[in-house]
Amino acid sequence: MVEIKQTQPIPIASLNFDPQNPRIPSSIDSTNNDAVINWMLKSANLLELMGSIAEKGFFPAEPLLVIPISEGQDEYYVVEGNRRFAALYLLNNLAEIKTKKSAVEELIKLAADHKHDLQNIPVLIYDVRDEIEEYLGYRHITGVKPWSPIAKAKYLKQLQSSVSDLPKDEQYRSLARTIGSKSNHVRLLLVGLEVAEQINEQKYYNVENLDDTTLDFGVLYTALAKSNISDYVGVNLNAQKPTENLDPEKLGDLVHWMFERNEKGKTKLGESRNLSDLDEVVASEEALLEFKKGASLSESLKLSDDPHEAFLDSLESADSELKRAINILDYVDSDNLEEDFSVAKRISKTLEVVIEKLKSKL
Repeated sequence: MVEIKQTQPIPIASLNFDPQNPRIPSSIDSTNNDAVINWMLKSANLLELMGSIAEKGFFPAEPLLVIPISEGQDEYYVVEGNRRFAALYLLNNLAEIKTKKSAVEELIKLAADHKHDLQNIPVLIYDVRDEIEEYLGYRHITGVKPWSPIAKAKYLKQLQSSVSDLPKDEQYRSLARTIGSKSNHVRLLLVGLEVAEQINEQKYYNVENLDDTTLDFGVLYTALAKSNISDYVGVNLNAQKPTENLDPEKLGDLVHWMFERNEKGKTKLGESRNLSDLDEVVASEEALLEFKKGASLSESLKLSDDPHEAFLDSLESADSELKRAINILDYVDSDNLEEDFSVAKRISKTLEVVIEKLKSKL
């Protein structure tokens, strides 16, 4: 079991990156703090983390875990917490920056304005690396469960009251710095929560088994990030009051498409990856009309481009399937073909309608 240590402050200048950190590429000189930091600036979302620390300070309940570089020296390797160490190193203006200079300088100024002590860093000192391995295995493999999107959104709403006097864009930026995220993501989470609350007020549009525990908030706020879908339901992500013109009826359409399940357990949307297709469908009057009439998403999508091409594709598909049916028919038992004959007659009548419509257009 890992020994319980007491947190103690260590000067930032005494800390170094761990040369055995498996996340640092071998092409990066891990003994060179500047090299590691410039690499992390490109790939590790350091700016968001820097903004959070600059605004709120370093959270002492999350100390860095370090080991001595050598016996008798006050120099340490950071075994756990390299991103936080990199953010602190930058905020103390200790690195020679080769990328994102203006953004880093702005955050250094923000940290200076807040006057947090970012030079003496709370750490837990272990004698050897092996003492930390058990903890690291728990934290990164089976421990620390990230919050769900809805939990993040509710937390942000609680924090929002503290910045309510700011314009919306400033609120989002401030909250993003607080949680170490991006303002666009914060905006989307908060607007998504507003829409989820509207769905709750509408009693989830009477969709069976849909409530606050089963609503997939991730799918909802991802849908709202699609410009045509957000326009359709009346949400303007960039407005001071994003849901002011929300259309309850059209929101109900979206809820039914995304969350109402048929007898096979499928929704009209299908997989969440189909949201881009739905976004195209709602932007086309012809495609949307067919979708509302009961056509599948894939069928409706064909109408979102060229209706003539979609019509021809449908005829070609029907012709191909009928030819396949003819080939199979040779192997079908001749008994009990009444239902088969009935379906074939129905297809024949449908084809007659198609031909008559074509004649009238010609």
